[in-house]
Amino acid sequence: KLLKYVDRNIREDMRELLDDVRSSFGGIENIYILIPEGTGYRIVLEGKERDIEFDPGWQEGNYYEYDSWEREKLLPSIIEKKDGMAVRWDDLWENPSTICHIAVWEPLFAPDGNYIGILLGECIGSYVVGRLNDLVKGMGTFFIICIIVVLILTLLDITRVVVLPLSALNKGVDSYTHGDFELDGSAFKRKDELYKLGVSFQDMAERIEAYTDEVSKVTAERERMETELAVGTKIQTEMLPRDFEEFSKLSGLMVYAYMRPALEVGGDFYDYFQIDDTHYGFVMADVSGKGVPASLEMVVSMTLLHTHLMMKESPKEAIKNVNIQICNNNNIDMFVTVWVGVYDSSNRKLTYVNAGHEYPVVYVSEMQSYYLQDEEHDLVVGIMDSAEYTELEMKLSEGDRLFLYTDGLPEAMNVKGELFGTGRMMDVLNSDTELDSEATIEKMKEAVSAFVEGSKQSDDITMMCLRF
Repeated sequence: KLLKYVDRNIREDMRELLDDVRSSFGGIENIYILIPEGTGYRIVLEGKERDIEFDPGWQEGNYYEYDSWEREKLLPSIIEKKDGMAVRWDDLWENPSTICHIAVWEPLFAPDGNYIGILLGECIGSYVVGRLNDLVKGMGTFFIICIIVVLILTLLDITRVVVLPLSALNKGVDSYTHGDFELDGSAFKRKDELYKLGVSFQDMAERIEAYTDEVSKVTAERERMETELAVGTKIQTEMLPRDFEEFSKLSGLMVYAYMRPALEVGGDFYDYFQIDDTHYGFVMADVSGKGVPASLEMVVSMTLLHTHLMMKESPKEAIKNVNIQICNNNNIDMFVTVWVGVYDSSNRKLTYVNAGHEYPVVYVSEMQSYYLQDEEHDLVVGIMDSAEYTELEMKLSEGDRLFLYTDGLPEAMNVKGELFGTGRMMDVLNSDTELDSEATIEKMKEAVSAFVEGSKQSDDITMMCLRF
């Protein structure tokens, strides 16, 4: 009877109920008709949504036993909602493959108003999945909004923490390229690595500025010193006699000399001058050391020697007196090697003293060759005021020559560390003995330059050639 009743009268109501459920919840998985029996309910019809026409797929006979408390709990909620669906969560049907069950109940009443049972729709798969999808979509939207907000906040923080400080640094660097470094400290909101970089850059800029000022001062001082040294070089050069032609015409002696200091000023010097009508003085000397101190000592020594020889003192007397004067005033412990001679044109005799200087080179016209005048040296000037000096003599014939030099010539060094040496010097002199004094000096200069191959000059080089 119940089945016939359901088939005749409830089918349309059932469809309407299912349509309402679909529109509200998205789908029904299982359909049941339950009637009360004892303390529980018996399923009289059971099927899937597709079996809504009550095809044979429906099953009958399942029975669920409830105690009176559960039945009383369930029935009032259904009876109270006669005019609509009763929707509630329930653990009545458990299925491990689902998260939860949503049961949609509708009470069934006979035409006379008596309560028959329950029409139940079970939303398991499609509803839960749909709700989960909605939940996921909602959560996705929420998360997207959260991500956008986080990105905005991050961008703002990056702008505040990174962009603004970098912009300040860039402006500071740009201002520094125009001559003055200015760093906007307000752009640094916290003392992070960028702040430390800015402070370091500012400190570097200040150090560079201080260094630049110091370099400017040092450069100005160096330029001043270079100017003074240039003046000193000019003064020293002008102190050395260069009137070669005039002296040759006056004395009948062909003379030519050359001096090239290792620094701007040097300690080497040469001198030639007329003492009287028949006597002529010649000096070749080398002050120990180089630079300004040696040049000052050179001026003193040259002046003293010239003065004593002009007083017609013999070379021996002149050297002795000059040595005493230098020793008494030698506060910088410098000494001077000196070759000093006086030539008497009346008897062609050359009287000289060698105070620790290089051996002179003599050209004998009869032999047509240069040879080294090997002889004993006396003590250098400026070491001991009681030193005694030996006077030597040399008889010269017409056409004989005298080549004087300082140790800078044989000790000229090339890039391999080899010395020019006395042997090479003699070879250059004897390679062409027909040259005059000037040509002899020029040829020696060329030979030395070719030997050193651009190596830095280590000592002053001075030469003088006399032709009698």
